[in-house]
Amino acid sequence: MMPALVFDWNGTLLDDTYALLETTNVILDRFGRPSIDINTFREHCDVPLDRLYRSLGMSQEEVEAVERDEGALFHDTYEPLADKADLREGARRVLALARARICSTHHPQQPHSRASTVSAEETWSG
Repeated sequence: MMPALVFDWNGTLLDDTYALLETTNVILDRFGRPSIDINTFREHCDVPLDRLYRSLGMSQEEVEAVERDEGALFHDTYEPLADKADLREGARRVLALARARICSTHHPQQPHSRASTVSAEETWSG
């Protein structure tokens, strides 16, 4: 059995906090709700994201609208922002030490493209 070291990509290795905050504000604006700041985001942030939206006062119908079309409203905003995000402090070193093989349950192309975006492609073996 090959040993494995498992990390979550978003928020653990990838510093995508501000991408998620900006995406949340775009979604809130779409439904006529006020934007939030980073402190409010941190107070309410939860996964799955429908919990975040509900805690910010969105109705079930609004949450369902966000989730429609495989979450296109979220992904169309978030993905370009996350592509610009860097790895969190120390993530490159941990990946290099572990000689990690990056696997993801997220969109299949994204870990590889994100790895190259943040100059961590040397850890990519998949």
